[in-house]
Amino acid sequence: GSSIAHCPKSNAKFGHGYAPLEKMLDAGIAVGLGSDSVASNNICDLLEEGRFASLVARNRADTERLIAAEEILRMATLGGAQALGMGEEIGSLEPGKQADIAIISLSSDAQQPVNEIAACVVFSSSGRDVLSTIVAGEERYRRTA
Repeated sequence: GSSIAHCPKSNAKFGHGYAPLEKMLDAGIAVGLGSDSVASNNICDLLEEGRFASLVARNRADTERLIAAEEILRMATLGGAQALGMGEEIGSLEPGKQADIAIISLSSDAQQPVNEIAACVVFSSSGRDVLSTIVAGEERYRRTA
């Protein structure tokens, strides 16, 4: 099957338009969320990229379908793994898969009130809220202050 690396901020910066995200998801295409690179995206923050992807999709005049926060989180995790052909090894927390985890604080003033966790992560969080990252079960980053 087909897969897509969706980098909406890079597309916007270069004026390439916007991808029909809801059509790709509805067609069962593996969509991974990406940030491209610093050559085309000044801030490579996957949480910010997810928020931008959702807001751009919601602002399109040719669709009434809203991309749910859960769909954005899936694109940032399992969707990306599937797009890389690695969905059996990474992308979700399941027995036998590599444990890759980002621990995100939901306690900043900008995130309050937390009514829905997925929506809070997508619409109110950024890389600044990441407390720790774990790759293959090994902690690689821990915020110290």
